[in-house]
Amino acid sequence: MQESYDCSSAVARDLSTPQRELQEEEEEEEEEEENRPVILWANYLTYDNLGWSVAECPTWDSTYYCEYAAHCDAKILSRPEGVGYNKTYGSPTVYWYLNDAELLEMGKNADIFIYTGSDFDAIYALKNETMDQIKAVQNEQVYDTLGQGESAWYEQRYAEYDVVGLDMCDVVGRTSATGPKHERRWFRNVYTEPIGSLSTCNVPEEISQPYVPPAQQCVRPQSSIEPNEGETTPMTKPESSTKAEIPAATIQSTEEDSSDSSASRKSLIAFTSVILALVIFCNYNFL
Repeated sequence: MQESYDCSSAVARDLSTPQRELQEEEEEEEEEEENRPVILWANYLTYDNLGWSVAECPTWDSTYYCEYAAHCDAKILSRPEGVGYNKTYGSPTVYWYLNDAELLEMGKNADIFIYTGSDFDAIYALKNETMDQIKAVQNEQVYDTLGQGESAWYEQRYAEYDVVGLDMCDVVGRTSATGPKHERRWFRNVYTEPIGSLSTCNVPEEISQPYVPPAQQCVRPQSSIEPNEGETTPMTKPESSTKAEIPAATIQSTEEDSSDSSASRKSLIAFTSVILALVIFCNYNFL
């Protein structure tokens, strides 16, 4: 699973690199940030009119959804400091909630809306005037977590963290167009895809068997594949004699290999000289 997770991250980085390089030449760093896919992660709690619960990502690794966004080179909107109101429910944990106006101020221009509740249709019927102002809703880029049913997100999802990562990258458009198409399992488009379900389990025969996650395919981009240890990167002769036409990685690999080979020859010559001197010395003493 770790290999699959790392693979999807490598694909996301590979797809975003050309865009970043172009932006570095033409734009400031602040403007580059605006070109990453923007995610609004939220759900609405009707209980006691609590309001909107949104992402808290002061750092990229604050919680799992923050890490998934960073993994896929996307920007997830985090509740601005001091915005909303909070409750503790008698515990050390502080829970924050936003009203409609605060949600729109924060996420009106989001490209993707990931609704983490299981009641999108009901909430949309209640809050459509607010939600229709969000760009992701206007473009029907709204996803919930019911790809495998209503409860699997809080259970089986933990055993498929790599697949969730692949799903997130697919949602934000960070998947390879040349590799195998990824079929999302967890995030489903609320407009075009039905609520999913898990496969059946035979009770009691299978109740004690371990959960086996489905195999997922991810093809690493060529730029992220390192040559095998001890092998050199293949190098083709350029049509022109100019060194600039040889990929930089190939040049570096070849030069390093040449340096290593030269050092090995020098060591062998020095070692042979020492052995020869010892043989002459011993023969001289013997005579």
